[in-house]
Amino acid sequence: MKNNFIPTVKQKKIINLSKGKHIVFAPAGSGKTEMLSHRVKQALAKGVKPEEMICLTFTNNAALNMRKRIGNSNELFIGNSHSFGAKFLFQQNLIPKQTNILDEGESRVLLEDAVEDVKTSVEENGDSMLMIKNNDLENFICWQNQLKLKLPNNLVKKSKKIFEKNYSYSSKSIQVKTNIKIIYRKYEKFKKDFLSLDFNDILNLALYFLIKDKTFRNIYTWVQVDEFQDLNTIQWEILNYLISKNCHTVLFGDTEQAIYSFLGADNSVLRKLKETYQEHFIAENHRSPQYLLELFNDYAYNNLKPTWSEKPFSKNNELKNNNIIFNLYKGNQFGEIDFILKTYIKPLIIEGKNPIAILMANNNLVTSMSNKCSVNNIKHFPVASFDLFQRKIIKDLIAFLNCLIGSKNR
Repeated sequence: MKNNFIPTVKQKKIINLSKGKHIVFAPAGSGKTEMLSHRVKQALAKGVKPEEMICLTFTNNAALNMRKRIGNSNELFIGNSHSFGAKFLFQQNLIPKQTNILDEGESRVLLEDAVEDVKTSVEENGDSMLMIKNNDLENFICWQNQLKLKLPNNLVKKSKKIFEKNYSYSSKSIQVKTNIKIIYRKYEKFKKDFLSLDFNDILNLALYFLIKDKTFRNIYTWVQVDEFQDLNTIQWEILNYLISKNCHTVLFGDTEQAIYSFLGADNSVLRKLKETYQEHFIAENHRSPQYLLELFNDYAYNNLKPTWSEKPFSKNNELKNNNIIFNLYKGNQFGEIDFILKTYIKPLIIEGKNPIAILMANNNLVTSMSNKCSVNNIKHFPVASFDLFQRKIIKDLIAFLNCLIGSKNR
């Protein structure tokens, strides 16, 4: 949607909400980002104090996008759960000011160092090394730290379930279990030595202090959450402590887009929310032509069992381009790459149809496609966005500079 946004009747109703608790089901293309931004601007214009408002997004990129739309307001929090947790812990002086917050890459490096230490020790003793993925180790560490903090039993059980779902811990040998625990202790020691917390620590500690001290609770009168369907159990727990009984709360999302279930996103919460939250559904799509929506709707009804009260539609009746071919591939993403090359790309090259553009879902798939093209001697050049600050040389430079001002910074 363009910047000269003119809301529809249904969109305007959502923007004008100012009391009560609401769930807005807004599928892709329904103008959700504009509604989110306009609601914030309108609340500020009506005198809602920015320090009593919180806008939770699922990603930092979404938060940046919203800030660009509404302008600067330093007292208003806009960000994801981890950003909120870190800000809360620092502002309330619950952790030392010099604490380092590890991003996913940095915590993975520390974890791999811990694994390598244990691996060396195990091999020296003539034992076979345990086979466990980093993701499983991270789940185990999160579960153990929640036990240590004595967080709510339902949360601890859920974390244990997530770990054991992918890794049959109970069936492993005593030696394997011992090695996993040693890795856990080494990783925790590394963090302590370097005065660091990872993302799971941030959420665990935020919840711990919210439970421990009632003065931190119910401090917001206006709450807005984007992509609520992707929140996991601990994020919901934190949110529940922040929302007071009379707090105006609006949750935006789309249950058919629950893409982060592998991170523990908890959609069972939706059933409970429907008992106390008023539901709204935005069906009109402003992005896609009707023929594409019909394709999506058919797929959704046959595979996702959507709970729409109204089928998504578009007023864009652009005619279907006969050159468009829809092909539903049943298999993994890497098999799909082979299929695309064999079925479409190679024949097009033989026919002299150049240049050819291939759009992929993410950067990892761009790399995979590029590798396959190289193997098949197909001349190409990959174009993938990257985060400069995640490049190893930049991270090393920043770490060196940080060491000059803080000896605890690895």
